[in-house]
Formats: sequence, structure tokens, C-alpha cells
Amino acid sequence: MGNPLYYILFSLISGFFLKDSIILALLPISFILLSVMKKRLLIALSITLSLFSGYLLSMQNDMTVVAENDYVIEMNIERALRFDYIASSKNVKMLVKTEFSLFEGDRVFGAFKVRRIKGNTDYEKYLLESGIYYSAKCISIDSVKSSGGIERIRTLLINRVKEVYPDAKVNGFINSLLWGYRKDLNSDLKKGFLHSGVIHLIAISGQHTTVIFALIMLILFPLPIGRKVKMLIGMAIIIFYGFLTYLNPPVMRAVLFISIIIAGEILSRDTDNENMLLIAMIIMLVFNTKNFLDEGFMLSFIAVYGLFITPRIVKSNNSIVKTAASSLIILLLTLPFMMFRFKYVSIGSPLFTLLLLPFFNTLLPLGLLSVIPRMSFLKVIVHSLFFFIERIIVFSESLPLFFNISTDYILFIFLFGTTLLVLNKQFRTSALISALFFVYTVIKINCL
Repeated sequence: MGNPLYYILFSLISGFFLKDSIILALLPISFILLSVMKKRLLIALSITLSLFSGYLLSMQNDMTVVAENDYVIEMNIERALRFDYIASSKNVKMLVKTEFSLFEGDRVFGAFKVRRIKGNTDYEKYLLESGIYYSAKCISIDSVKSSGGIERIRTLLINRVKEVYPDAKVNGFINSLLWGYRKDLNSDLKKGFLHSGVIHLIAISGQHTTVIFALIMLILFPLPIGRKVKMLIGMAIIIFYGFLTYLNPPVMRAVLFISIIIAGEILSRDTDNENMLLIAMIIMLVFNTKNFLDEGFMLSFIAVYGLFITPRIVKSNNSIVKTAASSLIILLLTLPFMMFRFKYVSIGSPLFTLLLLPFFNTLLPLGLLSVIPRMSFLKVIVHSLFFFIERIIVFSESLPLFFNISTDYILFIFLFGTTLLVLNKQFRTSALISALFFVYTVIKINCL
């Protein structure tokens, strides 16, 4: 029957999205019948329980209703965006528009006029899918209480970067790279990363977390303590770092991976990459239902899956060949999703990932060390690395790499299924699915 985690994950997602469908009742029955025929009762019961869990999770996804044109007098700032803020008031998330400079974690008292987001633009649709149903226009602000706890530490680190790197373009880039704080990220630079297909390099990701964990272990290496103790200390620090970046999906996944690997080392157990990926995805869906609708969540797991299957496809020990091959495979896997959800593709990702990855892997630990007192001399190297990255990005914008292409869900499933079949012959089912949707697409086109 294959890896049961695939069936459990499929059932969990099905239960979340098919809560009002008769399929919700038919699937457990079919799985139980299958278990009787195949003598896999435990798997069938696990799948049924996962399906029911997905249904229960979907019940928690209902929208809290706020009256139109009502006024809110207290808000907590949760995320700082380029021009706006994501805030919460009485557990209701809102997009706050104000010219005041605020920090994540601030508690704001004032008058904010609330309106319902209609979903007329792509950005508004994105907000609705992210669970943000209202926007709040600032009328007046009476007082602001400074952030405390983890938010306070994050604010201090952001300000420390600004102190070490006075140039707004550089500190915006470093803060985005280290802490995921994109409010000050230069818009032209961000557009260049998007155009070249390497926006994933500047986002806080599993790659960042792994590099930082390696740096932590390197610092702990000389200490006269046991290896397992060092690994536990490293795990605690990387979990703290995850909270600094608000545990976005790629960081959460990387933290789970590192924790599972460390637990396996301590218990002398082997770990399997495929199982770790599936377990991490199940855990993240259960503990945060917003991940069911998060494009970044799905894209990050698709990309990591591409990394895992690269060694099966490309038999080479050359690191350059492997990096180029994995970038190309990730591009092929994510291309249908980008066309379907974001209406664009960038074919420069493999080439520019290959060019820029060494710079990022060097700049990341040096940038982190440079904010430590008496280590700020490293900023000279960081500035040089940033200069080369910026030059490469500027060059990429002169090339025809970015295309506006869109597709419907039928063609998306066909393309994605075909890609999986080509890259991994173990997915025999995708051949049938792709063929069926191809026939359906042809019929649909002929009927127009």
C-alpha cells in the first residue's frame, strides 16, 4: 500500500476541504473496506481518524463577524508590511493603514474605522485567503505601548542592524534576510529578486535555518561539553530563532527537521527524509489551520520534495551539477503552481540560484555575526557581498526571464501530475490522473 503517511496526509487535507461533501462519509467506509480486503485495519483506522480530524479543524476556520463602519480602540501589531500592518483586535485580524511608524508587538490605543474587505483585487483576495477579512483606517492614535517579550528582542535586533548598516537599502536587505522583516526592503531590489526567480533566497527558509544551525554548532564546538548536550543547546537556540521569525512555514519545517534529527541522534535511531517531510507537514497543518490555505506553505514543501528526489534522478557527486539539477527540478515542480496561483513564471531561477547561493550562504552567517558587539568589522565583507548580489540582480532584469502566464485548475493538475510522473516514476497514479484531465481539457476546448 506504500507509505501510510501519504494516505493520512491526503485524508487530513480532504477532511478540511470536503466538510460539506458526501465524500466525507464515503471515504472512511471505502478505507475500512480496503482494510478488510488488504488486512490493513490499523492504517484504515488512522486514515479515518485523520479525515475526521480534518473535518474538526475546518470547523475552527469560521470567520468572526465585525460590524461594518464600527470603531476599534485597541490593537496589537502582529506583522509590519511594506506600507501597512497586520494587527489583531479581540482575536480578529485586520489590515491597518496608518502613516505612524509602529513595530511588531506594539499595543496601540486610538480610533480605527473598520470596513469589510470585498476581495475586488488580487491583494484583497490574498488577504481573505489568509484569514484577514477587515481593514482598519487610522483616525487617531492616543498612545502606544512598546513591544515586550520576543517582539521586543526582535525590535532591538532590527534596530541593531540599522545601527551597523546605516544605508537603508542594505539594512532593509539584511533585516529581511535575518529576521524576515520586509517593511524596509527596497521595492526595486525585491522586484529584481522576483524577476530573476530567486525571491526564495531572500525569504526566511529552511536553507537559512540550516546555515544558522551549522554556525551555532561551529561556535559550540570548542566547548568542553558532550556532543549530545551541544546538539540540545543548538536545538534550543534554533527554536528561539524560529520564534524570532514568527515560525513561518519554511522555518517551522526546518526546526522540526532539526529537532527530529537530533532526537534520532540522541536515541541512536535513523531518520528518513521522506517521513520527516510528511510528519512535519501533518504537524504544521494540525497546529495551524491557516497552512491549509497558505501558498508559501505548499510551495516550500514542494521545493523540499524536489530536493529529496534530486539524488534519485541525477547521479552525480559534483556539487555544482547537483545544485543546478535541484534548482531545475524545483522550477519544474513549482512552475504549474506559480502559473495557477500567481499568474507568472520566471525561468531564470536555476541559473541565478546557482550564481547567488554561495553569496547568500556566506553573507547569512557573517551578517548575523556582524550585529554582535565588537564583530561589526565584518560589515565590510557583508557590504561587498551585497554589492555583488545587487549587480547580478540588476543584470538579470535586462534579460527576458519573467513572463505573465496563467492557467485554470484543470490544466494545473494536468501539468503538475505530468511533471511528477516525469521526475519520479514511482507516481504511477499521476499518469492516469494526467491522462484523464488531458482528455477533459481537449473536450472542454472543443466545446468552446
